Amino acid sequence: MSDGWTAPEAVVCALPSSLDDDGVPEGSSYIGMKGDASLIPDSLDLAGLSPRIALLLNDAELAAVSAGVDPRVRGKVLVLTIGFGVGAALLQA
Repeated sequence: MSDGWTAPEAVVCALPSSLDDDGVPEGSSYIGMKGDASLIPDSLDLAGLSPRIALLLNDAELAAVSAGVDPRVRGKVLVLTIGFGVGAALLQA
């Protein structure tokens, strides 16, 4: 790109659903997301991205990972994500 921006080598996607071993959403509170194997590849393509690494996580899992790097968070931590539904992850920091 002419403005000096370079595309990232990795992209992390947080989805509001559980994911199977291939990263396909298994269930979601968003209509049409369940079982959509092309969701992430199509989204990256539309954004003009072709990262070397694409990580797919449940949104509550990503929130737990973020909490785990905060030095103030110690011990057992319950992470809740609240949107169209409620997601949760338990973290031992």
